[in-house]
Amino acid sequence: MRKTDAPGFYPGLVDALSLIYGFVPSFLKKALLPGAESAASTLRRLFLVLSQLRLPVRFVQGKEKSGGRELTAFIAGRGRAASDIAGILFSEVRAEKTSGALWLWDLKSVLSRFESRADMAFVVLDELWAKALTARGFLMVPEWVTFRMDLTRPLARTWNLSRNKTLRENLRRIRKHRYSYEITRDPKKFDDFYRCFYLPFIPEKFGDSTVLTGYRLMKLFFQSGVLLLVKQDGEFVSGNIIMLYNKGAKSIIIGVREGRADYIRKAALAASYYFTTQWAVKQGFRWIDFGECRPYLNDGILYFKKRWGMRVERYRHNRTVIALKVRASSPTAEDFLADNPLIYLNGKALRGLVFARGDRPLDSRDVLSLEKSFFVPGLENLTVVSPRGYAFTAEAVRDASSRRTLRLLEGGGEEFMKDFPKSLRPGKTQMSSEFRPRPGPSKPRG
Repeated sequence: MRKTDAPGFYPGLVDALSLIYGFVPSFLKKALLPGAESAASTLRRLFLVLSQLRLPVRFVQGKEKSGGRELTAFIAGRGRAASDIAGILFSEVRAEKTSGALWLWDLKSVLSRFESRADMAFVVLDELWAKALTARGFLMVPEWVTFRMDLTRPLARTWNLSRNKTLRENLRRIRKHRYSYEITRDPKKFDDFYRCFYLPFIPEKFGDSTVLTGYRLMKLFFQSGVLLLVKQDGEFVSGNIIMLYNKGAKSIIIGVREGRADYIRKAALAASYYFTTQWAVKQGFRWIDFGECRPYLNDGILYFKKRWGMRVERYRHNRTVIALKVRASSPTAEDFLADNPLIYLNGKALRGLVFARGDRPLDSRDVLSLEKSFFVPGLENLTVVSPRGYAFTAEAVRDASSRRTLRLLEGGGEEFMKDFPKSLRPGKTQMSSEFRPRPGPSKPRG
């Protein structure tokens, strides 16, 4: 467990600046907050960019998660994303060779030595440095994405409860357990939230990859906003700190009393989302940001936020990317892509990528099922890659698709992977279908 993934004396500097900001009069804090947040993120990025002049490097071998085959991975970088990669890749690590830290300008030569031996290479870098890896066949994946809900639309339209079974069930459980909420600026309740809700909950949820926010920094967030606490039978069971902006708000810190799993099963977290949304609407806010999650389309937190009708966006206060490259002749690299549908960068736009697994061509129902499972509003499109091709015409899915964009590619195998990620571009592989749906609602055909 780590307090921060920032290098050197940055955490102490943040604490010192947070302490100074704490003496700013309350009436000025709201006005200063956007600028202070931007300045803090710029400062953090500067320290990260400088720290990445030297990168720790690992060469890891083990058993990959889905098929149990041997997998080798080259991993360079520091921070939570670099730590998480091995956990995503391996069910069992057999060997790990650490090559120490290398200078950034030596990265290309080191990659040349390891790329022929590794099934996959991952380099965690600020996008300023990572641009140089694009020409070497790396796909750029944002380290974090964030979710924002548009409150100018009616919630009934945003939530679409008639078709959203998961959210309907969450709301049913909120009513069943008779939750209510309280908005507070009481410092004593904040201290209780930090000690009894946040500190136990985050390590329980994220394990070894936990990155804790320090007390002073979190108190700065609290002093610039409010604390929402969810109550059941007079006891607080969950809560979140909400930062306030001129036209919107951001739920920035969340916690559950003692990290208890039974509260989570009883929709205490869902209640926090629900009441935060209701409160924000009453305040007249135009939007609310529900925070960051990892860029994998099958991630549980991402799926949970998607069900609340939010749009995915690039996290503007973090420009770190996971540069990913796969070896063309490696079946385990395809296994990784099939098991981890992800969000990647196409210029400034976000796109989704799904590798379909199977021994037959996909029919139209298969494609519509993938779209339903993995498309997230805010993506430029969802690219589906089928090694076996498609058993239908593009027109069949165009008529069935909702207001979304699908790109269907035939690919897979060594030929497709050899040119990856260029093979994802139009014209680089045979395109079975690329279309934008027609205006207005339409329904899937039986």
